[in-house]
Amino acid sequence: MTDLSPSIEMQSRAPVGNRAVLKMSTRAAHEGAESRWFSDGRFASRDSYDHWLKALLKTHQTFGARAVTSTQLGHYQKIENARQTALCADLGCDDQATKRGDPPSDGWAWGVLYVLNGSALGASMLLKSNSIQDGWPTSYLRVMQGFASSGQLKSFFGQLDQADAATSDMAAGAKAVFDYLAACK
Repeated sequence: MTDLSPSIEMQSRAPVGNRAVLKMSTRAAHEGAESRWFSDGRFASRDSYDHWLKALLKTHQTFGARAVTSTQLGHYQKIENARQTALCADLGCDDQATKRGDPPSDGWAWGVLYVLNGSALGASMLLKSNSIQDGWPTSYLRVMQGFASSGQLKSFFGQLDQADAATSDMAAGAKAVFDYLAACK
């Protein structure tokens, strides 16, 4: 009799949960967005850092505000508002014009928040590195670091893995955010 079960090696490499599927399926888009903004893991100048913050604000206004209108993710509205407020504080702006509307699907909204919430890990790394110079604004990075260190990010990832939504929709939402960030000027 032939054993048709996957080998232990194959099982250990197989994605587990929605997060792992998203990580694998959006890797190229993620790397594209990071390479657009970071040179050797740091910002080229204060000007490039400020442009990155502006791009993040546009991204949160365009995607984040829309994703949290999903019936499954409405409890993230307050968190998303705090992020936009922190970005405006860093940039010295008052305008929090958001592009509201229903997300194309709950899966798309999960994918968007996979990127936006997951970036809390990157924010923590940036604060610990010497990429951010003294005197540069860090309100947004600190809000994101707080999200990661409070256990909220871990909770989100657990919810994401249990989410009953099409992973193709999740990947589409995540890729849309990464592509938008890569294209921001």
